[in-house]
Amino acid sequence: RSSKEVRARAAAPEVEAGNVYLPHASISGFVNDFIEELSIFPNGAHDDMCDSFSQYINNTRITNVKLPKVPSKIIRVGGGWE
Repeated sequence: RSSKEVRARAAAPEVEAGNVYLPHASISGFVNDFIEELSIFPNGAHDDMCDSFSQYINNTRITNVKLPKVPSKIIRVGGGWE
């Protein structure tokens, strides 16, 4: 069993490569809180969304899960800031 920080570090390359997309905040209310939690991890008061996210990224990469097409109203996470 690995720590939350180890799992997050393992998922970071996918985010940094710009391979992660989130719904726009106007259609999904959790997005701003989610990005905030990710941006201050591991120093924030909460880390469950970050941990769930990193487990998802790591597990889909390992199992070669086909990810759905990216919808038109998305925001891109990673790969630099616009």
